[in-house]
Amino acid sequence: MAKQPPDHDPMDFATRLKEAMTDAGHNTGYGAGSELSRRFKVSVPSATAWLNGANLPEPPRARALAKFYGVRFEWLYFGEGPKRGVADSPAGYGAGITLSADEQTMLRGYRAADDALRAIVDTALGVKPVPRKKR
Repeated sequence: MAKQPPDHDPMDFATRLKEAMTDAGHNTGYGAGSELSRRFKVSVPSATAWLNGANLPEPPRARALAKFYGVRFEWLYFGEGPKRGVADSPAGYGAGITLSADEQTMLRGYRAADDALRAIVDTALGVKPVPRKKR
């Protein structure tokens, strides 16, 4: 297992990670470690340790987690500052546009969805899909 920075509490990290996952509509219960391990290409014990507060991921992996779940790295890893940054605020989507909490949750879920689900949503809404970068 990786060494832990002395001033970080893995249990606090686990709480924030589960909060970010819940916000995105992802499972945080049974099987969540397996889902994280597949998505972030780590072992199931490592992912489960993050969720159980037994270990912290290395900072580059935590940055990937933060990006995927749409939260700030500093909030996720250190518990510092706001959960989401300026890019996630309603102003980031254009002047005069505000998003309700439900709309923000739906947008985070859309961003976290795989290509097949996004295609279904795009078709249902009649929007032209934006090409995604490979993960």
